[in-house]
Amino acid sequence: MAITRRTPSAKAAGTGAVTPALPTGMSANDVVFLVASTIAGGTCTISANGSVGTWNVVTGSPINVASGEKLYVWWGVWTSGSTGPTVTPGSDHCCAATQAFGGVDTTSPIGVNAIGTETSSDTSFSFATGITTTHDNSRCCCVATNGADSDTGQVPVMTNANLTGLTLEFNYETAQGGGGGFGFTSGARASAGAMGTFACTMGTASTKAYIAWELTPVAQEATPSPVAATWSVTTPTVTVGGITAEPASVTATWSVPTPTVTVGGITATPSPVAATWSVPEPVITNVLNATPDPIAATWSVPEPVVTVGGIVAEPDPISAAWSVPEPVVSVSGIVAEPDPISAAWSVPEPVVSVSGIEATPDPIDVAWTVTTPVVTNVLNATPDPVAATWSVPTPTVTVGGIEATPDPITAMWSIPQAAVRNNRVLWAVRRS
Repeated sequence: MAITRRTPSAKAAGTGAVTPALPTGMSANDVVFLVASTIAGGTCTISANGSVGTWNVVTGSPINVASGEKLYVWWGVWTSGSTGPTVTPGSDHCCAATQAFGGVDTTSPIGVNAIGTETSSDTSFSFATGITTTHDNSRCCCVATNGADSDTGQVPVMTNANLTGLTLEFNYETAQGGGGGFGFTSGARASAGAMGTFACTMGTASTKAYIAWELTPVAQEATPSPVAATWSVTTPTVTVGGITAEPASVTATWSVPTPTVTVGGITATPSPVAATWSVPEPVITNVLNATPDPIAATWSVPEPVVTVGGIVAEPDPISAAWSVPEPVVSVSGIVAEPDPISAAWSVPEPVVSVSGIEATPDPIDVAWTVTTPVVTNVLNATPDPVAATWSVPTPTVTVGGIEATPDPITAMWSIPQAAVRNNRVLWAVRRS
């Protein structure tokens, strides 16, 4: 998370207690810095915290320099409220201001810091910090004092070749009492490394006290990165019911997304696993419901129970397709032996005998119809035709010494003329 600047407060200066405002544009958990200066050898104390519950002294503060300004820096965490702190000098004067930063660690906002003084009174300022930052995406700050008795700022924005985005947070001076003030510059550092040297030319010659510190950014949420190069999970090939599922390989992650596997028109959704693939049991409907056992790499489908024409057929189990063995089909009490096929059943011609006469019907795919047999009966027989049984046509018989010639039946059967013996009509039946 990048560290963000807020808008600093205005200067608060006087010979007594002063209350600088809080920075504007703050958000909860921003870290606020309170900077104050007074006459060399003097003191400053926080007499009221304002909306910041607790103020903490930055290590090394205060920094005193003879014939100049004594420098104080505190930090605190802001959550809400708009009241600034009150700083009271021990004597002479006080100059104070606040600035805040977002995205800073609220427990340990200061990574590393360094302090220093320059007892030569001149306008040249150069502070080689000599410290190395410990965090990436940090922000480095430097505050230096100037003892001029003036209401015009004397410490302009500083330079630093090791930082980017150098910004003057504030440059405040006061003519109250003996007078004096400070300037505050900050800059960003993308990666941990040498903080470098802060430098500027001041407006008025002065001795100087100064401090520099690193702002610690809020810790980022852990983001796994490729280990040893790249993590890749090889793509397993899962074949179910003749369908190949190709899950995608993944990089820099540790979980395999869920593939969608369709078997026999039913979608199976396996759970993602870390290294191997297991596919849950799909429900396969192939006339009958079959539930195969799940396995890690291949699928075997157990034998379903298939009923054809009321007869249970036991097919052989196969991996991708189903074949049903020959069932035993009985039509009108006669066992027919059909040829097995993969998808449909055809029943060959059975041998059917009706009233002692052999009939050979044509085979059909779904139902059986039997051609009309010749029925010998002194009486006329008129059976009803049915879809799956035998229908017997009505012959015409003349009895009493007159020859009878019955009609051919169903284009296959013909009844010859009867022979009259001993005053009885006998019928000779033959198959045409």
